Amino acid sequence: MSSPTPSDVEIVQSIAAVPRMLRVIAHTTGLRWVAVARVTASDLTICAVHDELAFGFAPGAVLEITKTLCDKVRREQTSIIIDNVATDRDYHEHPVPPIYGFQSYFSIPIHRKGGEFFGTLCGLNTAPAKLSDEATRESLELYAQLLSSQIDDRHSLSAAREALVEEQDISKMRERLIGILGHDLRTPLSAISACAGLVRLISEDERTLKAMSRINLSVERISMLIDSVMDFTRSKVGGALASNLEPHCQMQQVLAHVIEELKLAYPDRTITADLSLTDPISCDAMRIAQLASNLLVNALLHGDQQAPVRLEARTADNRFTLAVTNSGDVIPAARLATLFDPFSKTDRKGKQGGLGLGLYIAAEIAKAHHGELGVESSAGKTVFTLTMPL
Repeated sequence: MSSPTPSDVEIVQSIAAVPRMLRVIAHTTGLRWVAVARVTASDLTICAVHDELAFGFAPGAVLEITKTLCDKVRREQTSIIIDNVATDRDYHEHPVPPIYGFQSYFSIPIHRKGGEFFGTLCGLNTAPAKLSDEATRESLELYAQLLSSQIDDRHSLSAAREALVEEQDISKMRERLIGILGHDLRTPLSAISACAGLVRLISEDERTLKAMSRINLSVERISMLIDSVMDFTRSKVGGALASNLEPHCQMQQVLAHVIEELKLAYPDRTITADLSLTDPISCDAMRIAQLASNLLVNALLHGDQQAPVRLEARTADNRFTLAVTNSGDVIPAARLATLFDPFSKTDRKGKQGGLGLGLYIAAEIAKAHHGELGVESSAGKTVFTLTMPL
């Protein structure tokens, strides 16, 4: 068994009821020294003590185990109760009592959950005391059980806190790494994009121009993935996506531009729109555009490939509503519950939609605008709807 660590003393010291418990035991038994001790094969460590004898053993004091009776309690897993050393059949000639000068003594084992031996609840006095009657014994055993439960709870809480701190440290390191990686990836992407643009300017070969267009689309796709990772990192570090909310009267044009960009990226798909934005919207226009793009891309990837995707947006009753609708398989209710979790993928018909951050980031953008992003899926149709105040 390992030696006691400082945490054993700290854990017992953190239990607010222990000092009062020791005083009550001293009062009811007549003993003037009562303690909780951590006991191992090598030593005994005082964890808490009520001392009217001025022994001077403060919490943290370590005693040689062979010079205590608690060693026998540990080895034999049984209590020791002595009313009067002078008349006790087993201990009247034992070498330990003279070391401390006690005549009455008890030591009750304290076990952790699962039966692991922790230590003892022990007490002594320089005068004899009536400790062996059934009521006193049962009371002492009950106190030991209460201590056992409290110590276990504190150990569990301490372990949980340590695990949480460790996980938080790992999470922070991971998020910093993601942020650094995202930043470093932008440099070669910018170079690739610039080179592709230069080739398009100086070349007239149709195949070359098409190849450069594909490269640009790939660069944009990778850039979107980097943006998603960076947004995810920011949301986890800061708790919410940063958004600059300002009154915008041009949201209809912003959303129309998003649709045109996606039509170029998905030339074989049909995207329809019904935009009726008659009032200014207090929002971060680029974030709302990002939300709309994420919802449309999700619909294009996972909806019926032969059916159009529809975007509707309108202002009415001091609310801004944006809805993206696609035909396709119904999303199971259990799947809907986790759809906005990070790294969650719709994964219908075997399609893979990137990192699985698009819907999560869309939901975070909605929160940053004091709004809500919901989803309904039934009768072969799925609708994602953003509602937020103007």
